Amino acid sequence: MMEQAFEALSEEERAPFEEKAAADLTRYEEEIAAESAARAEKEAEKAAAKAEATARKEAEKEAKKEAKKAEKAAAKEEKAAAKKTEKKEKKEKKGDKPKEVEVRKPTEEEAEVLAAVDKMKKAKEDHESVVHGWKLKLKKRTSKEGKADTFDMQVYAPKGKDTVGALKKQPTSVLNVKRAMGILAPAPPSASAAAAEPDASPPAEAEQPPSEVAPARAALYYYKRSKRSAIAEANPEAAPAELVQMMEQAFE
Repeated sequence: MMEQAFEALSEEERAPFEEKAAADLTRYEEEIAAESAARAEKEAEKAAAKAEATARKEAEKEAKKEAKKAEKAAAKEEKAAAKKTEKKEKKEKKGDKPKEVEVRKPTEEEAEVLAAVDKMKKAKEDHESVVHGWKLKLKKRTSKEGKADTFDMQVYAPKGKDTVGALKKQPTSVLNVKRAMGILAPAPPSASAAAAEPDASPPAEAEQPPSEVAPARAALYYYKRSKRSAIAEANPEAAPAELVQMMEQAFE
């Protein structure tokens, strides 16, 4: 009905309706275009925000990586500095250690003992012998496959022989044997060093009358010392704990 009525209108009568329809179409197209532009802008903002978040996350990850790398480098540098300081302290400490000198030449028998010890050490095989009362032993350790052979060397002084006790330290060496024989001793300080060092001796005390207690204590001390040495020499194979037990029983 409405189409027929519209068709019945003249061109002049149709004009206002056609103009209105054209205006509505233009408005519709503009609204669709605006909505599309708004949607596109929103998608672009969303994509930009996502890209920014990704970039920030990557930057944080890289920053953490660099911080960890720097921390590791600092720890390594600190460890190297500590090691260097420790090495320097050890070197200084080693330098403070008094040098040893030969206070006398070895006797003919001592020279033969030292030669036998040196020969035994260089042979690198199980060995056991007695040279002028000195008992020499070299025992091979059980080594892992592919590892170099290692040996334990022991030297026992003759029974009744007074030594400085250096042979108690293991592994025994030619130097320890020389120390035990009394051939090696710390070098005396130089005159300049002695003058530079403060006098550590206690102040002089007033002379006291002789006491009978001091000689008795000294006698008891040397008696116990000789007894302990005799027990140790009589039981060269005994473990330290066994020797201590034997010595305690001897003085009960």
